[in-house]
Amino acid sequence: MPLSGIMEPANRDIALIYVVQSEMMDGGVIESQVIAPLRAQAAMSSQPRGRAVFLEAARVALSPRARRTLATLRSMWPEGRVALLPFVSRLGRRSPSAMLALHLLPVALKGRFPVFHCRGPAATITAHGARERLGLGRVVYDLRGAHAEETIHRLGHRWPEGLPPPVAASYEKALEIEREAVQVADFVFAVSPGLRQYAVERLGADPSQVAVVPSCVEETCFDEDRRTCLRKEWGIDQTAPVFVYSGRLGPERLPRLMLEILAAAHRIDSRARLVLFTYLDELGREWLDSMRQELDLPEAAVIHETLSRDEVMTALSVGDFGFLLYQPASRYRRFQAPIKVGEYLACGLGLIVNEGVGEVPQVVKRERIGWILGHDWTTDRLRNRVAAMVEELRSDGAALRRRALATCSRELLWRCHEVTLRSGYGLVPKLQDPSLVDLSESYPERPR
Repeated sequence: MPLSGIMEPANRDIALIYVVQSEMMDGGVIESQVIAPLRAQAAMSSQPRGRAVFLEAARVALSPRARRTLATLRSMWPEGRVALLPFVSRLGRRSPSAMLALHLLPVALKGRFPVFHCRGPAATITAHGARERLGLGRVVYDLRGAHAEETIHRLGHRWPEGLPPPVAASYEKALEIEREAVQVADFVFAVSPGLRQYAVERLGADPSQVAVVPSCVEETCFDEDRRTCLRKEWGIDQTAPVFVYSGRLGPERLPRLMLEILAAAHRIDSRARLVLFTYLDELGREWLDSMRQELDLPEAAVIHETLSRDEVMTALSVGDFGFLLYQPASRYRRFQAPIKVGEYLACGLGLIVNEGVGEVPQVVKRERIGWILGHDWTTDRLRNRVAAMVEELRSDGAALRRRALATCSRELLWRCHEVTLRSGYGLVPKLQDPSLVDLSESYPERPR
């Protein structure tokens, strides 16, 4: 159970530990959700100094690939501390909890108070075990997604109803793990209002102990000179419409729709381009070439770059619109505010989203920072919508960029959520009302 009466030491007495378990190899996700927040908070005088601790099974942690990944992460935050701890089993002296406690024993002996900022339910449960071994600490569960919903989605199912028995068992087990993480945590950060509601109504979290901290970025980073230079380097006309996708490229991100939008734009303006920044391509070059030929797109219309997240953040300025498209699935309906929202807006890109991406379409409409597509598009409707996008870039591209940057600065920089972070870490009095949503509404029903 969470410790009661957690003391509130000064920043100098706090040791902020980002705990990540069995996710170190997740490329851009770790760069943006662990290294970037630590780096951003290190620049705030009000925040405690932090370190990242990655726990991996020994066979992974001792592999050459893990060592290369560790070196890459350390290079992104050279002034910080990033550790990799191998574990052998969940029990005994080399369990994740035991290894974490042993790693932090010098911190405790120096009288510093560990605050565990835990990515995901497994890391949260591990940190609680380490806290019990050390006899002190505060555990914060960073709820980045609905673990149970993601589990069944990976197994090929969109909704929790009517699942085959093995899949239903996996779903219930994932829910059980999430509920245990909520039970042992002192505070919960949710990435969106919908996910906060999920934590309270599905996982049993105390509403006063859950606050919304969106996926944020360090700074706005649109660079006109970089944009000009990259377009020249890649053979893109300076006034051509350019669409961008960044992240893992998989079938649920609707890559065909991206190419159909490009094809419609290319018929209007043959200079139109799609730039793909991927750290993992699950589709392969053959699929991309086949789709491009089917849609009668020249090879030069699609530029494919494999870059790290930090490299992408210096290159996104090349584009005008960023794609944020997902297949319909329960976990996208209300839960998440994806990482790419902040990253695209920080680089001055408008958003092209569909109706399934959590609360993002409402923000796009309210702030006039992009376009919303339904899931029932037709060729004619899509063509008309793309024509309007191209016209907006021609007549109002600079204003769209200003709105995107202003939205990011107002809502999606880490410093915008400084007080909420400090409250979760126990450094300031509890927020009077951390809620951003009305929890009197019942959890949304799913179609049956």
